[in-house]
Amino acid sequence: MKYIKNIILFFIFTINLFAFKLSPDHFDKRIDGKGSSEEITFWNDSNESVRYKIYVEKVDDGSPDMSKWVEVYPKVLTIKPKSTGKVRVFAKAPTTAKEPEYQFFLGARTIAIPKNEGGGTQLSMPINLKMRMYGYNGDIKPLVNLKNHEFIKDDSQLKFKGTLVNSTEKASSKVQVILVGNNKRESFTSGRIKKGNFDFNIPLQHFKDAKEVKEIIIIDEMTNRELQKIKIS
Repeated sequence: MKYIKNIILFFIFTINLFAFKLSPDHFDKRIDGKGSSEEITFWNDSNESVRYKIYVEKVDDGSPDMSKWVEVYPKVLTIKPKSTGKVRVFAKAPTTAKEPEYQFFLGARTIAIPKNEGGGTQLSMPINLKMRMYGYNGDIKPLVNLKNHEFIKDDSQLKFKGTLVNSTEKASSKVQVILVGNNKRESFTSGRIKKGNFDFNIPLQHFKDAKEVKEIIIIDEMTNRELQKIKIS
C-alpha cells in the first residue's frame, strides 16, 4: 500500500523536480509483434541550457526485465532555456518472450555542457532520476472492478471511498475512475495497482452532494477499455 501511495504522489501525469519536467512519465505499451514506441517530452523551465544523458537500466528487484529490448534516441539531449526536447523510446520483444508484463528503468542524468558550447564546468542543479516503466506482451485483458464504494460527507467536503480489485493475471493495471453528473464530471487515476486490492478515499472538488453523481466509469489507461460502468439511481 505504501508503494502505491508513493506512486500516486510522485508520478501523476508529469514529474516536476526543480526545473525538471517530463510527460508522459510512462511507457505502458505492447512490445510483442512489431513493438511500440513512445515520444517523451522534456521541459527546461530554467534560465540555463541543460543536457541530459538518457539511459536504460534493468530493474533489480527480480521483475521480468525488458531493458535489453529497449532503444532510446537521442542518448544525449540538450535543451535550451525555456524550451523542450523529445526522446523516442522504442521496445520490441523477441518471440521467445513468455511473461505478460516486463519492466525497465528509463534514466535521465544531467551532464556538463562544455564552455565552448555555452556551458560551464559545474552543474548548478545535478539530477539523476530513474523511472520504472512497463511493457506488455500479448493482448492482456485487464480485470479491475470497483467494490464497496460510498460517498462520505466530512464537514463540507464530499469524499469518494472504495476498493479497486485487480484480478488481472500476472500484470499490474492503471485505471481512471470517472464520476459523471448531469452537467459535470470528475476523475482521478489510481496509480499502478498490482494484483489484489487498492483502497482509496478521495476528496471531490466538483461534486458537493452524493445525489449529484449519476454514473461511475472505470477505464483502463493502457488500452482505453471501459472495464465497468455503475449506474446510480
